[in-house]
Amino acid sequence: MSDASYQMLKVVGLSMTVSVIAFAAPLLLGRRTERRDQVVLLAGFLAIYGAFKLDALLLESGFYLAAPHMSGVMVFARFLLPPAIFFYARAMTSPEPRWLDRRDLWAALWPCSFVAAMAPIYLQDAQIKAEMIAGNLTASPQGGYVVLLCKISFAAFLGVAIIYLVLGLNLLRAHGVRMRDAFSNIDGLALNWLAHVLLVLAVGWAWIVVGDFLAIWRLRPPWYPTLTIYLELAWIGFIALHGVRQPSLYEVPAAATSAISEGYARSALSREQMARIGAKLDRALAQDRLHVDPNLSLHTLSAHIGVSENYVSETLNKHLGVNFFEFVNRRRIDDACALLRAGDSSVLTIAYEVGFNSRSTFHAAFKKYIGASPHAFRKEGPQPDGEGARA
Repeated sequence: MSDASYQMLKVVGLSMTVSVIAFAAPLLLGRRTERRDQVVLLAGFLAIYGAFKLDALLLESGFYLAAPHMSGVMVFARFLLPPAIFFYARAMTSPEPRWLDRRDLWAALWPCSFVAAMAPIYLQDAQIKAEMIAGNLTASPQGGYVVLLCKISFAAFLGVAIIYLVLGLNLLRAHGVRMRDAFSNIDGLALNWLAHVLLVLAVGWAWIVVGDFLAIWRLRPPWYPTLTIYLELAWIGFIALHGVRQPSLYEVPAAATSAISEGYARSALSREQMARIGAKLDRALAQDRLHVDPNLSLHTLSAHIGVSENYVSETLNKHLGVNFFEFVNRRRIDDACALLRAGDSSVLTIAYEVGFNSRSTFHAAFKKYIGASPHAFRKEGPQPDGEGARA
């Protein structure tokens, strides 16, 4: 493929990426929600990514060759991307609105440092800047300094990005624990898609930095930046789609989630008390069949048996060795096993009947607790009592 073809593909891919962001960001900002921090911070991340890609588009389209004095204006946006996605993850996992505050200003330290370090390059005359834009980084009298600064900035970006992404994954892990302590169905609440986004961003940014180093050493294949642009288009589209569809969290009835994971060191529950609460919990599911409600929460269950949420959660974790999510879904799977053996209702009908709200969630839970799919379990036929469901 010719250089001109690669150039055209890059311009098209970058234009599509900027267009996706320009479409998604206003949709987010126009959403009616009490958690404005969540939608605004994601729109901010997309806007920063859009500025970064617009800079690349202007470079690839030749605009900066015609106006070299404007080059480099938006390069710093790249260094704001890792903290921006972290701040969004922090807002999504916070029970209370979480905006940026003065303690977050240190996130701008590295971008500001980069801009200051680039000042001698920004002040070069137009001819030298045009040659550098064309790929001759040593055109400037400070050519060696430029190359060294690029290497340092690439490595520092990747290091800072990994730190932010790890911090974001830790927030999501803790959030998942809280959701399982409070809800029996966590579809749309666990933010698994965002965890996948952070992992993909870590790999993707590493890929980009490797390409930048290869470009400095003149070893980068001509297809590398083109492929990178379309990979970015795919993951930005994924982020935009899921971000627009993701409901704002902590607008749901989640009164229990703020205090559940604080630990039980201050609790005075004895083993006998936990045993009594455990018996109430078993009756609520075995006799009252609360588990068939797909929206059953810890708050609802604790109100039904007249025991505080913290005591119920402590009993589940310490006495029964499970969280709320596991406790309810094990009962649902037990019921599903009985229905699969006894009748010929469809698997999806049974899933809804026992309290699951999606086929995928039911299949995942069934495979976890039984070790086989519902279809495979049904084909095995009736089994003696006690040989079916197993924890």
